[in-house]
Amino acid sequence: MSDSFDLNLLSTLEILLRENNVSRTADRLGLSQAAVSAQLARLRRHFDDELLVPKGRTMEPTVFAKNLAQQLPGLMLDLRALTSARQAFDPKNASRRFTIAAGDIDMIGILSLLHRRLLDIAPSIQLSISKVTPRRNLLEMNVSDVLDEQENDFVIVPTIFQSPDHPHLELYRDRYVCVADASHPLIGDRLDMPQYLSLTHVVHGDRTRLSNEAMFVKKKGIERKCGLLIHSYTAIPYFIVGTPFISTLAFNTALEMTRRFPLKIVELPFDIPPIVLVMQWRRYLEHDLAAVWFRQLAVSVASRMGTGDCASTAYQNG
Repeated sequence: MSDSFDLNLLSTLEILLRENNVSRTADRLGLSQAAVSAQLARLRRHFDDELLVPKGRTMEPTVFAKNLAQQLPGLMLDLRALTSARQAFDPKNASRRFTIAAGDIDMIGILSLLHRRLLDIAPSIQLSISKVTPRRNLLEMNVSDVLDEQENDFVIVPTIFQSPDHPHLELYRDRYVCVADASHPLIGDRLDMPQYLSLTHVVHGDRTRLSNEAMFVKKKGIERKCGLLIHSYTAIPYFIVGTPFISTLAFNTALEMTRRFPLKIVELPFDIPPIVLVMQWRRYLEHDLAAVWFRQLAVSVASRMGTGDCASTAYQNG
């Protein structure tokens, strides 16, 4: 074993022992298979161990590698915390990229507002945003996978997905409202229950999972007519404008839609518990000055999100 060791190889080793596959590791790192194979060869020489051995079409870690795999996560957290440490943080002159996973409801809501705020006060801080999606149903999402295995710095999720293994803070709470075409002939400023049930709905979800509000409605035994089940919040306005369909959405999502489409918002004839959104992050960022500043900015932006009166909320052309 050599006394000289490139610490960058530990990042490759961490992913190799997670994937047990050179090709997938290369994809994760954005490297060629040959480059990862060369790094694996260096790791084998350093540790004087095969680390990964072929088993059928896959690779299996050696006993030594399995022991390393148990120690690596904590070591990598400490290393990342050490290398990201700064004596001071000046947002105006700082250059940094944060990776965030969120649902499309947050992309068109808080993250778009946060992006515009960053352009004003910290133009060299960039965001890399990916969509976080539940697994087979709404109650299956592993936030630890989203943060650690997918290597995101932050994730924004409803509290039902919150991981006890990562720090968190509450960003905002949002109530539910109804959205309809701005010229809907049957809807004025208010909507009663018989009217709500008689109209046809665009519902967010698919055959394997439903949104928070759709699950609540189903649990309460409220039988509404579903004319369209769709998996994208951002597509919903296109199926409401110029149609008699309506949709039940979080207020800030609906508000953003009314700014771009001829839609109006009206109060629901019943109450749905508000959705609570939290931000979580990887532990090594807990005391990182840039990450602390970014979290505080996210809370500040969230505090300015709308909670207004539906009766005055409608599309304004021009």
